Amino acid sequence: MKKKHIITVLLSFFLVFTMTACKRPVESNDNGYVMVEDFYFFQTTTIIKGTDIRILKNEKNYGIEFQPKSQRFFIDLKGNNLQLARNEAEKELIKSLNITQKEACRLKLNLGIQGVGQYGLSFCPDGKPLP
Repeated sequence: MKKKHIITVLLSFFLVFTMTACKRPVESNDNGYVMVEDFYFFQTTTIIKGTDIRILKNEKNYGIEFQPKSQRFFIDLKGNNLQLARNEAEKELIKSLNITQKEACRLKLNLGIQGVGQYGLSFCPDGKPLP
């Protein structure tokens, strides 16, 4: 009976550890935190040489990066079909960070077109239509 109890305790510890070890807090725009998938540990990210900036995705239509110093995500839309790029980038952000749309709206985040402007996430209250 004692052995069974020890195994149960160890299994419980393992489950709690793995469920929390996979998450990383990032500062939110409401002075709190959003727990996101630990992209430092699990995802293949590129670090820009000489900085601590993490490139999470660099696709044909968009790029997603995280700047630890400001605790801010940047999404840069590219290409001719900006609405498609925005949709793909938003889906990838939610999937990669394993968060909900509501949590995504709390992130410090800039989504825009270089040299044109900032538009935010389409499903957030501060999201703006693309040009």
